[in-house]
Formats: sequence, structure tokens, C-alpha cells
Amino acid sequence: MQKILRSSIKLVIVLLITVLSLQAQAVVITSTVTGGQWYNSTTWVGGTIPGAGDDVIIVNGSAVSIGIDAECLSLTINTGNQSSSVTITAGADLTVHGDITINRTTLDGAF
Repeated sequence: MQKILRSSIKLVIVLLITVLSLQAQAVVITSTVTGGQWYNSTTWVGGTIPGAGDDVIIVNGSAVSIGIDAECLSLTINTGNQSSSVTITAGADLTVHGDITINRTTLDGAF
């Protein structure tokens, strides 16, 4: 009986480790330079629309609009010699579960 119990416990531990190792990792999703609507696959390199567990990068010169609720793990907005933006329309929310980073080459007081 004890042998069966030990085997069962070992099996449960192995299954638990397997399930935990298969959990999805955060994916980095980058906007295209042309940008577009958050929920349009053409806005994103590779055509993947960001979700709650994804790290999002808005590239230099891209403008992304959010017309319905959206979420991501982190948001990085890169601005260099071209303006980049994320516009959230009235009635929509963007939930960022982690960090928001704005990388600028110069600080001119305008965000």
C-alpha cells in the first residue's frame, strides 16, 4: 500500500512539474512602422495581436490606436527622430499589467 502511495505522489509531482513548464512565456510583439488599430493583425510584425501576457513594443514612427479595451504585460514606446504614439479613444481602456517605458532621444517636454 505504501509503495502505491509513493508511486502516486511521484506521478503527481512529475505531472505538476510538466504542467508548470508548459505554461506560456511572455512574447515580445512589435508594431509595424505604419501602425494601425491595436486589434488589427497588420499593425503587428508577424500578425500576432498582443494579449495580456505579451510585452509590446511600439517602434519609432508608429501610431497605434485603441478603440476597444486592450491589455498587455508591458508597453515600451520608442521615439527617436520620428514621433510614435498610442491613442486610446473615449470608452476604451488599455491595461498594462507591468512596466510602461517611453524611450526618447530628446526630452522636449512634450509627451
